[in-house]
Amino acid sequence: MLMAGLSSVAGNMEKLAALQNEFENVKTRLEVERKKALRLENKVNVLTQGYQLVNDFLSCSKL
Repeated sequence: MLMAGLSSVAGNMEKLAALQNEFENVKTRLEVERKKALRLENKVNVLTQGYQLVNDFLSCSKL
């Protein structure tokens, strides 16, 4: 009976280690995707900055 308890603890420790490893993998991928999204957002802002300036100018001139 005692041996079954010890083996389940070892199994739980292995599961915990595997889940921690998977968490770190997901966290790393999330950081990579976050950086990609920031680069794309900056690129879109650069490409649309002129349109935004024209829009702001036209919005002010209508008043």
